Amino acid sequence: MPKKQARVAILLIVFIIIVAGAVGYSIWANRVKAPTVSTSTPPAVETQATTTATSVGTAPGLSTCVILDEQYCDQGKLISDKYGDQFVAFNLPSTAKIYAPFSGVFRTSGDLGSVTIGGIKYQSGTLYPQYLETQHPTTSTPWFTAYAAFTPGPDTDVQRGEVLGTVGSQIMKPLGNYNFIVSFNTYNPQQKTFLFSLSLARQYFSNL
Repeated sequence: MPKKQARVAILLIVFIIIVAGAVGYSIWANRVKAPTVSTSTPPAVETQATTTATSVGTAPGLSTCVILDEQYCDQGKLISDKYGDQFVAFNLPSTAKIYAPFSGVFRTSGDLGSVTIGGIKYQSGTLYPQYLETQHPTTSTPWFTAYAAFTPGPDTDVQRGEVLGTVGSQIMKPLGNYNFIVSFNTYNPQQKTFLFSLSLARQYFSNL
């Protein structure tokens, strides 16, 4: 091979080696400088669970028994009339307020607006869920009746904890020296009527 051709071949080989080295160095340098990508799962965002207070007395501003102010909640006594019907009876200041134990329709007139005990007629108020107007009750349907100084008037939609009235100074003499009597009832499908429920009453008055 002529010396000139050999020299050209050597220069070409050297050039190829230099180019290959430069490319290899460039690739290596880029790998070293490339940022590391994390494959770990990012921490979960902590969220605060919100719950709706549905049990007795857990809503803000309400007493443990909902129906009365806290100082009166444990003063109720379980009593019975001569027919065996049970009630929760109180002797409270006449100005003590009465609150709705649950949301519904409050009635103080008509057939449900009064009760006769021992021949004496007393004013009463009843509270029942709104859907009773259009649907049949079930065994868990509550019916609240209270005997107090309610002013007769049209049916009123009320919310849980809303003031229904005041106790008043009347005395339910046939049932004892009490001026405020309540009854918690649930529906009995066999007898097709509402009957006193001690378990429901105890949800409001734990001292019974």
